[in-house]
Amino acid sequence: MASGMVHIGDVPGVLPGRQRGILSPHSCPPDADQIRIEVIMQDADSQAITQRLAELRDEHRDLDAAIAALVVTTSPDQIQIQRLKKRKLLLKDQIRLLEDGQLPNIIA
Repeated sequence: MASGMVHIGDVPGVLPGRQRGILSPHSCPPDADQIRIEVIMQDADSQAITQRLAELRDEHRDLDAAIAALVVTTSPDQIQIQRLKKRKLLLKDQIRLLEDGQLPNIIA
């Protein structure tokens, strides 16, 4: 590592392994660097959460269609239907947890 450079993992308040890169101590005060890193991490986390929510909603919708298709068959497999319904409920819980995590913590 070059002299005068600080690894992001060495910056207080930043979890090691979450970011990769090097900060120059001359770019701006350490507090501003830390704030900038936290904002970048929040943006990246927000994008990842939004993408994960979309994936979970798609899977939830697909399970709904699969359950509906199984129900209309001449001899529906009740065990398979129950497994799909259970998976669908688990997905719904995961979706709610992620959505709740995106809401700001505002005390009214």
